[in-house]
Amino acid sequence: MFGFNAVKAKPSQNDAAASMEVWLQPGRIWDSGTFLALYRSENLRSVSLRQSQTNLALQVERYDPERYGRASIHVTGVFRGTKPVFITLTSDSEGTVVYLGGVVAQTAPGFRLSAADFAGRLIVGDSPRQSDSWRGQFLGLAFYEQALTARQTLKHYETWTKVGRPELVADDRPVALYLFGEHMGVVAHSQVGSGSLSIPNQYTVLDQKSLEPPWQEFEMSRNYWGAIVKNVVGFIPLGACFYAYWSVARALRRPALLTILTGLGVSFIIEFLQTYLPTRDSGMTDVITNTTGTILGISLERIILASGVGDRILTSVTGCSTAIASPHRVQRKDQQIPRVV
Repeated sequence: MFGFNAVKAKPSQNDAAASMEVWLQPGRIWDSGTFLALYRSENLRSVSLRQSQTNLALQVERYDPERYGRASIHVTGVFRGTKPVFITLTSDSEGTVVYLGGVVAQTAPGFRLSAADFAGRLIVGDSPRQSDSWRGQFLGLAFYEQALTARQTLKHYETWTKVGRPELVADDRPVALYLFGEHMGVVAHSQVGSGSLSIPNQYTVLDQKSLEPPWQEFEMSRNYWGAIVKNVVGFIPLGACFYAYWSVARALRRPALLTILTGLGVSFIIEFLQTYLPTRDSGMTDVITNTTGTILGISLERIILASGVGDRILTSVTGCSTAIASPHRVQRKDQQIPRVV
């Protein structure tokens, strides 16, 4: 779901305090995905809340290439099952406090949010710039132009979970409240102000990235390193096969260089085309790892050819030897063949 003016906050309030409440139920415990993102395209800044297996990750990211930065908070053991989870974030000049079920779970001095972050696009169930969809159900969502106190946080949690909505007073200073009770149509309306969220006609990623730099893609996670290994291993056969073809069958002078350029080109084309596929990510890390796999494939094929294993396999299958087509044994046209007298 998307909302251009889902939260009626003032974008000039960069130093103002802010709070948000999220009541949701994950679809699976061992899952990962961004369930809420606040994105301001004019300054390429986003605030996202993400389920990372059983943990909660709160991240503030700036995408400006000249001033790229990322700060995050991780709270462990938040999603211990598929039961509903009530999360409250309050932030002011002293930092940010994370509440779970009305109780303080973690504090982060120096980590700040503001009401100005609420003035951008609100994305529910996914992230901007790259696909990171989340599976689950939203039960409630609220935003405030102040840092809620511990008493307010506990009171809201009790009323949310008992009657399905917070018991709001004027001092709470709410700017948006979504109860998701429409049960029909493609629009969810805020119970405070005039904001709304809508379901797009087709799945899309807002401001999708193209060929993201490696330093922006890097993260210390099992999924990241698993993808690295897959991308390297996946291009080893390409490197081995093309090197064998161009060094033995075609007898080219620089088969290794041509094979590396082939692997690089194929990977670059794939990543570029993935820019237009909302369910895929486009990044230079894959180009680097695919090319590394191509080089490893070349090295492996060189070992096979040098050991004679490839020659024996080819001879047993076709009855021909690789020595016939070896570039070092091909007779030059101007070379004279000695006659036997």
